[in-house]
Amino acid sequence: MKYVKAEQYWNFMGHTFLCFNNTIPLFFDGVIIEGKEYMATKCFGGPPFSIDISGNYDFKDLNVGFIEPDRNEKKRLTKEALTKIREVE
Repeated sequence: MKYVKAEQYWNFMGHTFLCFNNTIPLFFDGVIIEGKEYMATKCFGGPPFSIDISGNYDFKDLNVGFIEPDRNEKKRLTKEALTKIREVE
């Protein structure tokens, strides 16, 4: 579990988006906000990047806990992302 402070959040068309100005790639299986677990997907950008949570929520605390995949999966995802970056360059 890793905690990262979100810069802001907003609701749009039945989804809640959280924005992070984090320069380190974050891979996650879910997020915990105010003690409740949400399924979320990385949807765009970086940095800043935003994640999408299905449903409209109003959060008091934007200190978000990321439920991280295991070490091997994180390595695989990092390698895959770096390969895609090289292809674009």
